[in-house]
Amino acid sequence: MSVTRVKIVDRLSAADAIKQLDEADLRYLNALIVERLKLIHQAKTTALMSRFSAGDRVGFTARDGSYRQGLVTRLNQKQSVFSVMTDGNGRCLLPYWS
Repeated sequence: MSVTRVKIVDRLSAADAIKQLDEADLRYLNALIVERLKLIHQAKTTALMSRFSAGDRVGFTARDGSYRQGLVTRLNQKQSVFSVMTDGNGRCLLPYWS
């Protein structure tokens, strides 16, 4: 890694700083950015999923285009999915998109 110091005050200076990085620095920066984005997504999803709990009645459009209803039986915040028991006694996992 190079030891050149650049003060980043806005997006333009960030872009200029990135242009000076070598491949190893870019890979390191990419890993940091991906991790930060994952943390932001997880925080948003956790906050939005907290509006629901097991036993809540939900409605959704299934992949085949039909409208279904059921009860939330479990929330898996790590994978951002709801387990739902549909009115027809079917089970499904619904992804939660934030």
